[in-house]
Amino acid sequence: VMKMQKVFSRIRMSSIKSFLFSLLIVVLACSCSTHAKIKHKGAYIEIPEKEIKIGAIKKDAMKHIYQVAITNSGDAPLVITEVLSSCYCAEAEKPKLPIQPGNTYNMNVVLDVSEMSLQDPFVREFYVKSNAVNGKEITVSLTGSIVK
Repeated sequence: VMKMQKVFSRIRMSSIKSFLFSLLIVVLACSCSTHAKIKHKGAYIEIPEKEIKIGAIKKDAMKHIYQVAITNSGDAPLVITEVLSSCYCAEAEKPKLPIQPGNTYNMNVVLDVSEMSLQDPFVREFYVKSNAVNGKEITVSLTGSIVK
């Protein structure tokens, strides 16, 4: 009976050690993936695509929607305070909440071509203002042409 208790005790210890080791690996993997996105001190804005080339679009009564990815690779919340447009025909909606460290916000940019004249090429700019340590204002542009 005593030998059986020692065997079960070893099996339990072995199982507990395996479980704790597995738990440690999972915790380390999760913490590494979060820290991989956070590279900077303070709020840090990254917009990989600052120029969106939309090509030739037809002059119609439609609004064309594009997305701009805004990533916070800092360790503090990124607050977009304002997004201004260079033209009444283009608008963008700023995020209602701060972009948390390591997160990305996909900002919709809307271009209304119904009032635009035929142009080749055109440029519409958006000025993204924030609390980022790497730039308080970043320009994002839409480039393309309007065709019949």
